Amino acid sequence: MDPRQNYIYHYNENDQSPIYLIVVNYHWNRFDSLAFFREKYFPRFHQLFNYSFDVVYFAPSYQSSLRVVSNSLPIGGHYSYYSLSLAYSIFGKASNYEYAGYFLMNDDAFIDPLYLNDMHLNESFSEPSRVYSLNTTQRWVWNNHINTNGIAFKDAYQFSIEEIQHSEYESRCMLHEPVNHRSGLYDFAFIVQRDIAAYYELSSVFFKHRVFLELAGPTISWCLSHKEIDSCNHFHWRNVKTCVHLHPVKLSDKRNEQLVLDHINRRNISWVPDMIWYDVSFIKPIGVVLHITLPTS
Repeated sequence: MDPRQNYIYHYNENDQSPIYLIVVNYHWNRFDSLAFFREKYFPRFHQLFNYSFDVVYFAPSYQSSLRVVSNSLPIGGHYSYYSLSLAYSIFGKASNYEYAGYFLMNDDAFIDPLYLNDMHLNESFSEPSRVYSLNTTQRWVWNNHINTNGIAFKDAYQFSIEEIQHSEYESRCMLHEPVNHRSGLYDFAFIVQRDIAAYYELSSVFFKHRVFLELAGPTISWCLSHKEIDSCNHFHWRNVKTCVHLHPVKLSDKRNEQLVLDHINRRNISWVPDMIWYDVSFIKPIGVVLHITLPTS
């Protein structure tokens, strides 16, 4: 058996097509939510969602007994957009079918399957973004931080923009136009199959320069599609009754497990978790060598 199958959780019935891949990304090597996802959330998601899907789990460190693959990224999620590229390169052809699309979500979030059923999954989409301009976003905290290459995030972003402008993707991304430089929260994204190869190539450029998540992710998704979804993220839960994606929901607090289940089962769709900003502003300087080693049996 292909060893990659040990890391794929299948929620397929009767060869139902299309099939999607959901990538759950752990920013830290803490797995409080893992049992809940596997035993309660995704089984119920499977009952409610109109399509079949597989799930894979990524974290900074490989967890053999938990069947979690390492993305070799620094803790904190600064480059978590690259987990989706790894999932595509590792698992995209691990089964005898092609995924119709790829979802990226965090371990402290959930997707509403009923609202997802109402969406057309024939186009990539992500959370809302805005135009990024260094002249108008000087107060953005990440402009004053450096990445693991010792380069300011704002400069790493500019290096990536310039590289893409000299590539085949400029005709699609149009990065010579500042309106296509984007920033925003990026804890959820959907990339349709026809866009995943481009996502991989673009994210590889941004990751090479170690561009921060909230610049790289929105710019990539904006290049692929301008479609945005209704997302509840951090203090933006005003639309809790209509959000497709909801974050953060810290599942180390067992009360939040019930919140998730009540929400997707429509028992209480107004429940909002306690909102806390977590300090992830430090970056440990390391030399990241990206490789994945899977056991042979």
